[in-house]
Amino acid sequence: VLSTALGLLNDIQRRWVYLEPIFARGALPSEQGRFGKVDREFQGLLGRVARDPNVKAFADMPSIDTQLTSMLAQLEHCQKALLDFLEERRSVFPRFYFIGDDDLLEILSQSKNPNVIQSHLKKLFAGIYRVQLAGGKISHMYSSESETVSLLAPVITTDQVESWLMEVEKAMRAALQAALRSTTEGGPNGAEVKPALVEIDFAESPAQILCLSEQIRFTCQAENAIASGNLKVLQDQVRSNLAQYTAADYRGKRVMELKIKALVLDAIHHLDVIDQLVEAETTSTSDWA
Repeated sequence: VLSTALGLLNDIQRRWVYLEPIFARGALPSEQGRFGKVDREFQGLLGRVARDPNVKAFADMPSIDTQLTSMLAQLEHCQKALLDFLEERRSVFPRFYFIGDDDLLEILSQSKNPNVIQSHLKKLFAGIYRVQLAGGKISHMYSSESETVSLLAPVITTDQVESWLMEVEKAMRAALQAALRSTTEGGPNGAEVKPALVEIDFAESPAQILCLSEQIRFTCQAENAIASGNLKVLQDQVRSNLAQYTAADYRGKRVMELKIKALVLDAIHHLDVIDQLVEAETTSTSDWA
């Protein structure tokens, strides 16, 4: 009996230590009554053990095994209800799968406090370190390097945290799409793409968009150069762009330095691609090379 009771007590204590802080901050109101009853019973039992810590006294407690079995069953029910609740919230906003149960519970229990939720944004969105929040409205996104992206329209925070986080996700995509349009104009299938990134406002365009638009631009230019037999001309143009990137002096401007470094790496890669196409004597976009 003693061995069984001690095993049950250990399991109860382990589950109680996990659940108590969660229920203490008001999570899962539907199970508060059940957990509260077990909590009082468990602490009462520990109080009796503290007053008489003799093992024999614990073993001689009337119906101790039945009491512990009932407490464990109630805690298991609370834990299952909690996991079901968290799974439901994650199914509504799948980015919640990126964070642990404790973080998610803090977000849900502090849904009326966007400043608390902001501390978890970098776990939910790989590119968002924080946002500009004023008057319950989100207007800008910031990376860990303090790169700033303005949203096309502010996102209003509400008590429904999943809802406004989904709006942040939509606003993020819309802002990046608009930035991409402004740097490419004609799009990946058009001939009106801007001929060089040097004409674009580096300060206003996010690094992610600068790199993507450069890939689009290079693809269009390479296809045209292959069709017209002017790969050597494109090679000179890419080298010229690379020279302009490396000659630019952005010391003391961390974000601009990072943008230039990314573009330099892309330009070097593009030169390597052109070298391979020239070596393979590519004359058509359907050629194997």
